[in-house]
Order: sequence, then C-alpha cells, then structure tokens
Amino acid sequence: MSDIFPQPKSVDSTLSDALGHYVYLLIDPRNGAVFYVGKGVGGRCFEHDYAEEGARKAARFAEIKAAGLEVKVEIVRHSMATKEEAFLVESAVIDVYGIENLTNKVKGHGATDFGRATLAELAARYAPEEAEILHRVVFVKLANTFKKGMSADALYEAARGVWNLSPETASKHNYVLALWEGLVLEVYQVASWQPANPAHYPTRIGKDLLPAHFMPRPGVRCTEFEGVVAADEIRKHYLGKSVRKQFDVGGQANCKYGPDVLS
Repeated sequence: MSDIFPQPKSVDSTLSDALGHYVYLLIDPRNGAVFYVGKGVGGRCFEHDYAEEGARKAARFAEIKAAGLEVKVEIVRHSMATKEEAFLVESAVIDVYGIENLTNKVKGHGATDFGRATLAELAARYAPEEAEILHRVVFVKLANTFKKGMSADALYEAARGVWNLSPETASKHNYVLALWEGLVLEVYQVASWQPANPAHYPTRIGKDLLPAHFMPRPGVRCTEFEGVVAADEIRKHYLGKSVRKQFDVGGQANCKYGPDVLS
C-alpha cells in the first residue's frame, strides 16, 4: 500500500509535529535492502547525502542517484517523547539488521551493555554459576581486547599476552582461563611461558599492541604463553562460569594466579 503514495521531498512542520522523535530506515530501491538505520526529528531522514557521514553510505547514495532512483525512507517508530527513547529503539533495530549489513559507522546507543545477545549469554552475565577451581590456573582479563564474534585465533592472541608475569612462576600453572567481565570465555592448556614475541600477534600489532608493550622495564615483565585449547572435559568444567569471587572488588589487576590446588 505504501507504494500508492508518493514520498515527500521534505518534512513540513505539520508532519514534523506528528512524527516527533522517530527512528527510520534508508532503503535501496533497487533491491529493497535496508542500508542505514537512524533517528531524528524533523527532516533528519533526508539529511544524509554527505560524504563526511561515511564513504560507504555516500557511495550507496551515488549509485542510487546514477540509476535515476531515490532512496526510500521508512519510519520504524514515531511520536516518541524523548531522544533517549529513540536511542534505544535505534540501537535495537541496528542489532536486528546487524551492523555488518549496514552503512552505519557505529552500533546504537547502549548496544554494548544492553544490545542483542542470546538468552544464554545474558544468563551467564547476570546469573552465572561460580566456577570451582580444580586446577592450577592463571586468570587473564581480556577487557577491551575481546570482541564479540572474534575468531578462535584472535581470541588466542588476546589471551596469550602480553602479561606482567614471571615465566618461572607462571610455569607452575597448567591452564589459562581467558576472562571477560569475570566470565570464562576459553580455557587453554599451557605448554610454556616465555618472553613475549611481537611476531605472535599479527591481528593486534598497531591496534592495541605497540613495540613498547614488548620491552621489559623496572617492575614490568612482558610474558606470553604457548598453548592449545584445553581438552573438552576441562573446558566444560569452566566455560561460561564466573570467577568474579577470585578478584577484589574494584581491583585493577588484569592477570593473577589462581588458588593453590593439587593439579
């Protein structure tokens, strides 16, 4: 039915008052694909044909114009009272379409904390089972080096170094538990601990690792481990469980040794 009505070229005051704060989609008329999700008031949905808003989006506009067509605008939700409400709806819609399928530069407001996740992920975050530490382990916090959907190799690179640990002391520990927000993401069986080597971090060099991170200095050692993903029995014992009780509240340590146990 929407194709019966012509799309306006602008948003006048009467329409603007009716729309209030709204969330909208930009759609490629050639294939019906949504390529951008936005929020705004007034004529914001038409204010996008600018290169500074992103090369990918500008290129999409140029291709559509070259085909003699115009971008189609759909309103997902309108008449919202505040921009904060629009932020939440925009973020949810971006999550549904997937940022990788859009020309948006960033995920929506609050996506990291409250965005799309499986029920299993949310249960692990908010009501996790506490892990019983049965092995000699080293805890390493990945913090900003963890990215949802990262490859197994990238996760290993994030977990293996570079840590301020003594290779001699660390070598007494058989496993590494890679953590994010206090939850166990992966378990590695350690073959050896050694000084960190920049060649072992191809996905991180120039991003979160710099040459200085590999240079020991007073009070700081630059250590990494060599290892493999642990056996299934060990992984199942720890994966998705919480080790938050092993860290002091407000503590800043990004790695630490686990409690003394026999194995």
